[in-house]
Amino acid sequence: MNLVNALIKHITSRFTVRPRTMPLMVKYLKAYMEEERNFAGTHLIPDSVALVIVQEAYRRAALKEKDGRARYGGFDSEVERAADSVVAAFMNEKDVDPRIKGILVFHKIL
Repeated sequence: MNLVNALIKHITSRFTVRPRTMPLMVKYLKAYMEEERNFAGTHLIPDSVALVIVQEAYRRAALKEKDGRARYGGFDSEVERAADSVVAAFMNEKDVDPRIKGILVFHKIL
């Protein structure tokens, strides 16, 4: 059964990301910060700013693909990395992605 699940996960991770899933990924970003990183400040980040962060994650995932189209496997990883950077920026850690921190500063969240 684990082999079947691994195969399905591998196949679905190669699906191309569609633009209509961006609002859903905003929810995923915030849920990841709350549940995995125990960050209680997601209410400080408006959905419009979270969307910009998700779009940056999409851009990075697309850069890794030969055809320039992001796949769900890489996109999920990039959204999680962006969430880690947002939490690190709020905690004033040194290893913050400068692009994510710049988005937060530009929108006057930090």
